[in-house]
Amino acid sequence: MRWVVKNAPDSYQHHEAAEQILNTGIQRARPDAIRFGKTNPNFAHPTEVRSLMESEGFKTLDLIACEGVVSLIEEKINELSVELWEAWVELNYRLGRDPSIHGAAEHVLYAGRKVQR
Repeated sequence: MRWVVKNAPDSYQHHEAAEQILNTGIQRARPDAIRFGKTNPNFAHPTEVRSLMESEGFKTLDLIACEGVVSLIEEKINELSVELWEAWVELNYRLGRDPSIHGAAEHVLYAGRKVQR
């Protein structure tokens, strides 16, 4: 949704697709996209990730928001001096571990170890 707001806010006139994702977690790929190998992605709520993976035999090591607070402003961050860039990266990494940020990130990264059964 954040990408749509920044890059194509007028496309929200087709809000049925957004409602489908919010209500079901599934985004239906357009038929022409399926021809090119696109699939129907299934979006998990951040609170579901840990339990889903653990139910499949993983021990959770970490869960982190990938883009975090610098999402969609990478261009500005990349123009900074090395010192400022590193400070933002560190802050983003630190905040990315905060579960309250996970729902606002485009992606979360789950790190786990398969438990021997």
